[in-house]
Amino acid sequence: MAYFELYNADGSLNFSSDNRLLRVLGQVQVGIDAGSVTHPGFVTGDPWYAMVPMYDNQDVYTAAKYPDIAINYGSPKSISWSARPQSGEFVFYPMMMVYGVY
Repeated sequence: MAYFELYNADGSLNFSSDNRLLRVLGQVQVGIDAGSVTHPGFVTGDPWYAMVPMYDNQDVYTAAKYPDIAINYGSPKSISWSARPQSGEFVFYPMMMVYGVY
């Protein structure tokens, strides 16, 4: 199998692509309700996620509340998130969860 390796000036290995690289499997919109996502590709590695806020106003970053997220490494592997009940203190904008395996 062909792969890429990167070495330091002293000859020690810095990076090898035969190890684990991130692979994006999909995305899902996360609102204020609880939910979860499973994907057949989760069997090929360990799940990961990244949250991307879906709003343009830079001032709301300090007030936005992210959901609590849990990764289940059992069978079947899944990523789940908690509900974000409305309160006067936080602004609950929808977010996009990008997920995959590594």
